[in-house]
Amino acid sequence: MMMSTLIDTDPSAIAQDRPALIDRDVVIDHRQLRHNIEARASELHSLGLRAGDRCAILAKNSISMIEALLACTALGVIAVPLNTRPSPREIADLVTDADSQLLILDPDLEQVAAAVTTTIPRHPLETPPPRRTDPVEISNRSGSDLAMALVTGAASARSEGSCAIR
Repeated sequence: MMMSTLIDTDPSAIAQDRPALIDRDVVIDHRQLRHNIEARASELHSLGLRAGDRCAILAKNSISMIEALLACTALGVIAVPLNTRPSPREIADLVTDADSQLLILDPDLEQVAAAVTTTIPRHPLETPPPRRTDPVEISNRSGSDLAMALVTGAASARSEGSCAIR
């Protein structure tokens, strides 16, 4: 399934009150998920991200992290999710190598993030998502558009490669 299918699906084709995401005792239905994605996409757009830009995301596995990934996809922004285990220097190298224009940070990782030395702007991953500031158009993506870039630096502390997800 293409990432954009999760966003481009006609809302009337899905039972809006059915669970979309579950994280322990938190359940988000499809209606709320779409609202949250649109709110996060609006926020990213207000921060200057546009289709084709790259946005690194340093966050624990959570509903908020999934919403941020899908918000990037909705805007046509290439999401670059980062592993939280590497050292701050390794994370900074991965962010730089990925050519990200923004680094979204999970507030629970502030100590790690404080040690990450990059010059790109940073933005906190809010829970719950921010109030929607302005309507933003969901990107019309094609099957050849890049949705996500996974970068690795497992053993060498340097980016060793990437995987593109469309």
